[in-house]
Amino acid sequence: MSIPLSQLVTWANQGATVTAKATADSVRHAIDQFAGWTETPSYEIYLQGSYKNDTNIYGDSDVDVVVHLNSSYQWRGSNLPAADEARLRALTPSTITWQKFRGDVLACLRAYYGAADVEEGPKCLKLKPKAGRIAADVVVCQLFRLYRSFLSNTSFTFDEGMTLWVPPEKQWIVNFPNQHYANGVDKNTKTSGRYKPFVRVVKNLRVHLEDHGLLADGVAASYFVECLTYNAPNDVFKSTLDSSMLAYLQWLHTADLSTMTRQSGQAGLIGTSSDQWPFRSAQLFRNAAITLWNEWS
Repeated sequence: MSIPLSQLVTWANQGATVTAKATADSVRHAIDQFAGWTETPSYEIYLQGSYKNDTNIYGDSDVDVVVHLNSSYQWRGSNLPAADEARLRALTPSTITWQKFRGDVLACLRAYYGAADVEEGPKCLKLKPKAGRIAADVVVCQLFRLYRSFLSNTSFTFDEGMTLWVPPEKQWIVNFPNQHYANGVDKNTKTSGRYKPFVRVVKNLRVHLEDHGLLADGVAASYFVECLTYNAPNDVFKSTLDSSMLAYLQWLHTADLSTMTRQSGQAGLIGTSSDQWPFRSAQLFRNAAITLWNEWS
């Protein structure tokens, strides 16, 4: 017996968004009024993740708020000629580093909300919920540029992203949220508005699997599930959710997982690096999803 259409319709509903915006506005106010900067930076603050991409579900209990340093940036070359890379390395770096900026943001949030309400995690600063706001992962990041060419200070091309240092992993993590967002909007348009509601269905399916002991917690992160679903051909997203789910699982059954890309299009989804989805974990999610559809009761 397949998953009933009524259940899929319920899963397609979007979670609350008002409190997410209020939380981001609160963080923005806290940082904008801060007067204790080591050096005055240029920055921007915005919602990220499922709330930004309209793929949040009712089970989402916290929100990602990005505090993005624009005064300086990290960079990497993409197959640059030696001369281009030499010109890049000759640039004078900004004195406002990510490390200084993150320390200032942490001090700011603790001064505004109280030290007990702000915890320092390995990848983000965790703001506890209170009246009028939900829990937030405050992601302090720095501008990142993936250069395609650099002929001079006025003649260059690059893809813009964000980066942050993760101490336990001893590496810079790079993401491309603007490309992720734009590609999601484009796919939603090309599928007549069916893509994003269906992403919410698959995310809720994943929660159901975890809640019923059919998939271990941590095997399938929400971000990975969204990116996996992005790889499905546009004709998978049909006029009804039950026909879409059947087409999606049929595609997933035969898909080569090793070829899946992230929604940003900038990197592979499946792999062995710390920010990729392990192949075995993706297999476990695929098998559990297909089994749930075939054995729903």
